[in-house]
Amino acid sequence: MDGELVAFDTDGRPDLPRLLRRHGLTDPWRIRQARHWCPVRYVLFDLLYHAGRCLVREPLARRREVLAEVCQRLDAAVRFSAGVIDVGTAFYQAAVACGHEGVMAKHLTSAYRPGKRSAAWKKIKPGLRKGLASTGANCG
Repeated sequence: MDGELVAFDTDGRPDLPRLLRRHGLTDPWRIRQARHWCPVRYVLFDLLYHAGRCLVREPLARRREVLAEVCQRLDAAVRFSAGVIDVGTAFYQAAVACGHEGVMAKHLTSAYRPGKRSAAWKKIKPGLRKGLASTGANCG
């Protein structure tokens, strides 16, 4: 699975400074306490292997379809990042208006390329809006 740990603020928005305050805790008592003041979730956005089968060459749309099914059986501390299709520009504008750093735009037909950015996957940040319109990609 590919995802990231996310801490949320009281309004349910991702909060990196809050996560960083929790990062590096080693004392078991402090870790248990952190569950209350800084709960984290593992937000999943891709599935690389399933049932002994490598999925990295499958299109993103198929990998996410299988991931959505798998996530239905997982613990509440794990969340599926549903993404959006065909409304990338509006989604980007809403994300920036809410204070997010931007969005990831991905072609639904793209294979998974570990550790590599490609034209099929772009991080769109404020000031780079023109790139979102020209990629033809969907946010996810």
